[in-house]
Amino acid sequence: MKNRTVWISGIIFMLSMGLGICQAQQVENLVENGGFESGTQDPITSYGAATLEVVTELTGAAVPDSPIEGNQCLYVSVSAAGANFWDVGLKYGGYTFEQGKHYTLSAFFKSKSGDNNVNFKPELDQDPYTGYGSQQITFTEEWVEYSITTPDFTANVTPAALTFHIGYIAGDFWVDGIRFYEGDYVAPDFLGVIAASNPSPATGDTDVARDGTVLSWKPDPMAGTHNVYLGTTFTDVNDAHAANTANVISSLGQDANSLALDRLELGATYYWRVDEVNATPDKTVFKGKIWSFEVEPEYYTIPGTSITATASSTGIPYATATNTINGSGLNAQSQHSMNVDAMWLSANTDPNISIQYEFDAVYKLYGMKVWNNNQSMEPFLGVGARDVTIETSVDGTAWSVFGDVEL
Repeated sequence: MKNRTVWISGIIFMLSMGLGICQAQQVENLVENGGFESGTQDPITSYGAATLEVVTELTGAAVPDSPIEGNQCLYVSVSAAGANFWDVGLKYGGYTFEQGKHYTLSAFFKSKSGDNNVNFKPELDQDPYTGYGSQQITFTEEWVEYSITTPDFTANVTPAALTFHIGYIAGDFWVDGIRFYEGDYVAPDFLGVIAASNPSPATGDTDVARDGTVLSWKPDPMAGTHNVYLGTTFTDVNDAHAANTANVISSLGQDANSLALDRLELGATYYWRVDEVNATPDKTVFKGKIWSFEVEPEYYTIPGTSITATASSTGIPYATATNTINGSGLNAQSQHSMNVDAMWLSANTDPNISIQYEFDAVYKLYGMKVWNNNQSMEPFLGVGARDVTIETSVDGTAWSVFGDVEL
């Protein structure tokens, strides 16, 4: 008990020192409503082919997540790229950049799908729209904070504005935690909470093993215990807490920074979250970010490049065995054309018609899809396969009959 008391006292001392340091680093955000917690976009405006909406959920995000600051963020939809990247933009106006000062502009961006671009530009808000420290930035599907710092101003600049040029491509994204302040970059204080990090499986991982998967993470040094939530629905995991675990798998108050999972559902996407619980007597719970991974599929499609098709004969020069493995005649709905040049056709004099598929490795066969000959004369001549014997071999020498099937 004595050791415990000394440890807590040490933590309190370090926290006091940390607070003093943070206090020295505090900055005044000159952007009003930069986290959109008012529920409106004001005072930010847009021009060009962009529409804005303040949201609480990141619907449709390739990498599911929640707002980075508070409970709301700005959703931006660019319907068409501009002729120039500056033809579409977001703007805060009404500033004066003061002589003898320099400023930092920072913001969190997250693309809905794929990479996107934005140009940060503190600028003179009238012709010739001179920029100060402007920079083009590529942002991804993950929340990341980007920043630029202006040079020292040798004279007042007014009217001035903070502009984000977003006319590079058509696309949707989210913005949050916009800050503009005097001086060099300072990390945002709203990230100064206890949080787990470095998840494994990493967010966005695919082909995660169905059996034997263990969730693990880097615990925050100040966390006493961890509350873990896992489920197949983003909303269920996002809404889960100690008193609401009905729709998720949960492990509350655990000491370890890992959790072994039971058998997972093949092909399913799982979402998970680790809430860090403060080690101090108040046991404050800090809600964590939502991570996700995808379990290995029930089967893998073997690409045609890993298969060699050889037929006992070919009746028409262009109706070769290769057509059966290279996607010829197939559309996006897996429907096949009726053109014979997209199929294989044997010679009509072949007494022992066969086709062999040689793979680049030994595979466990899950299934095989066959599109039978369906050219326009099929109903009258019946050249398609009907009674078929399937044989398999692991070495190409010893063959076993898998079975007789009717196509």
